[in-house]
Amino acid sequence: MGRKFYLCVLSEKCGGLFLAMIGLKNGTYHEHMALRPFSWDEASTLRGIGIMATPIQIANTFITRFGENTDLSHMKLQKLVFFADGWQVGFSGVPLVNERPQVWRYGPVFRSLYNALTGYGNTPIKSAVVVNPFTGSAPIVERNDDNDSRLIDWIWNKYGRYSAMDLSRETHALGTPWHTMAERHNFAVPFNLEIPNEVLEPYFRSLASADGAVAT
Repeated sequence: MGRKFYLCVLSEKCGGLFLAMIGLKNGTYHEHMALRPFSWDEASTLRGIGIMATPIQIANTFITRFGENTDLSHMKLQKLVFFADGWQVGFSGVPLVNERPQVWRYGPVFRSLYNALTGYGNTPIKSAVVVNPFTGSAPIVERNDDNDSRLIDWIWNKYGRYSAMDLSRETHALGTPWHTMAERHNFAVPFNLEIPNEVLEPYFRSLASADGAVAT
């Protein structure tokens, strides 16, 4: 009998995170158990071994740190998460979050974050958004998660003073990843069109170079 190995994988379904076990036997993958809801305690543990954050986790961190005294709207949070993810891709080639931004009318949007925040409209969001109504869980990036935590503070210092519309205009200006993908489709953008890392990385590397930073 061949040896079996099991691997935890993440999947997004209906806007939520799920955990599955996939078995590897004699070089062939087999699903070992059905998808089940993925707890945020598990997320915190797995992030320590390289599992990426979710868009709402990054958005909640901005809200928790800076939302009390500023107008953090849904649109502004979408753009801040986009910049955080984009700069991370530009410097390391590895995304910050586990979802690719999509090409929407007013710039890049993370679909799961839209689902979580759409009920707020343009109202400033002052407290972290609960994603699990049964536990009251509102996931954030902890201060002891050094790299991601410092990146979030850096992004806020760079972009936090701008309005949601300012950031929207910046994210879909000529030459941006949003504009590049829209132009490829003659601005008749198909539904759910994603901006791949291959488009994000050179753009944010060029921003780093213009700022005098060195991307590794």
